[in-house]
Amino acid sequence: MNVDQFTEIARQRSYLLKVYRGLPAKAKAVLQLMAVAYEAIEFPAVIDACNELHYLDQRYPKFTRSTFKPVLTELLAQDLLLPVRQGGYRCDELLVEILTRAVVEAGVFEAMTEAIEETLPLTYLGSSDKIFFQSRDQFIRMARWAIYRHQLDEVPRLLKMLEDYADVGVTITVEEVMSMVFHNPFDPDWARTFPQPVVEVMLELALRGGLQSLAPMQAQFDCLEEICLDPAVPCSDQFLLCGVEQFILRNQMSHAEICLNRISSEMQGGISQYWAWLAFLRGNGDRAIELYELAYATLKNHCENAKFSLMICLVYFSFWLW
Repeated sequence: MNVDQFTEIARQRSYLLKVYRGLPAKAKAVLQLMAVAYEAIEFPAVIDACNELHYLDQRYPKFTRSTFKPVLTELLAQDLLLPVRQGGYRCDELLVEILTRAVVEAGVFEAMTEAIEETLPLTYLGSSDKIFFQSRDQFIRMARWAIYRHQLDEVPRLLKMLEDYADVGVTITVEEVMSMVFHNPFDPDWARTFPQPVVEVMLELALRGGLQSLAPMQAQFDCLEEICLDPAVPCSDQFLLCGVEQFILRNQMSHAEICLNRISSEMQGGISQYWAWLAFLRGNGDRAIELYELAYATLKNHCENAKFSLMICLVYFSFWLW
């Protein structure tokens, strides 16, 4: 995805949010429920899910077919709900995470998931807890719920079920699912409710991906900047190196130096190339060459040690065969 595409997505999302905020309360409630569900839902099932939610929380509206039809018509006309070729309707993906986060913040996430589960039950293999996913979107529905519940260990387990039992003809990774939820769009306040290592991984994935597409990833960068420059926030060396790269590429040399100085003493011996990069860009060519030579010597020594270890293993293996 290139810069122009990112810009267009941001424009579309801004427009859809403006339309959403102008909706009547009943239409907002329906769209929130559809955002939590993620997967497409048929017309009668949407009504059933809304009514189940009303039973669980009477602040939410109850519908008949006749009272629901105008709401559906309005949401479709505004392109907030989209018809799906296989049947049913789904919330526009540019809004699903924003609305789901709002539902979590309002404290009604569990009520909505329960209403959806009652209306769209999963298929289990016999009496086990193994799910037979009917589609990729059904898997994403459950993976998203696990993420919003901060049950991140559940995502690989769900993915294994998708791979082992479902016949949906698609592949997806844990990283892709996490990125869908965290970066659509990125919300630093919500992201930082997760453990620091999770925040670091998600920021690094987005920012390094942005390098390939030349997308600015400004919200993610701002969050990285806040974390890396705050000495009170512990960071991994790997994340600080990501910060060094980002600051240098954005011509913020003093911030890059702060990150380099924060890296552990144990790691300093292996990052001479970063210090060299910084020295070169500051116009200190002699110091840069000196540091690059040091980095090369370290790398060469590491490779020679690796070759020696491999040779020992081969000798041992030969004796074992003999």
